[in-house]
Amino acid sequence: MPANASFSAPVFDTVVRMITIKGSYVGNRADTAEALDFYRRGLIKVPFTTVGLSQLQDVYDLMKDGKITGRYIVDTSK
Repeated sequence: MPANASFSAPVFDTVVRMITIKGSYVGNRADTAEALDFYRRGLIKVPFTTVGLSQLQDVYDLMKDGKITGRYIVDTSK
């Protein structure tokens, strides 16, 4: 976000929907740009698997068995 940026959130909806808003005091915009550059150059490996919605039960089974590595992305169009 730009310096001195702010945002607002509706209190009632935030509480009822149990939304958590988190921030970080670590890093700045230059650090973010550097981290993105590392990723672009392939220096950061992010393990992820994309699965279709039809495979969701298989993903739950893998989680239950402790066999998930990285992140799973569910593509609802599949």
